Amino acid sequence: MEYTTVRLTPEQVDQYRRDGFLTLPGFFSEAELAPVEAYLAANQDVSWEQKNDDPLREAHYHHAPIYEVCTLPKLVDAMEGLLGPDLVLLYSHIMCKKPGGLRVA
Repeated sequence: MEYTTVRLTPEQVDQYRRDGFLTLPGFFSEAELAPVEAYLAANQDVSWEQKNDDPLREAHYHHAPIYEVCTLPKLVDAMEGLLGPDLVLLYSHIMCKKPGGLRVA
């Protein structure tokens, strides 16, 4: 896979600082997200008793493709543009909100 450095525009950085989030449509390719989507589909109906049993919590530790998406150089570049160069992946959680399901804060 070819790697291109991602540089956010000053307007994108300002938007993040103002709004607390930044949306970059098309940032990930379908191929990059396919393994994540497959993992979500396989685990969407898993029930769990304790939060540590939730397969969507800390999935980057036990499903390599999710770790790979979280550490893609282009994502790291974009995050560095917003937060600086000292980044650590401490926590991941996939919020799977089904239509009609409970409210997610």
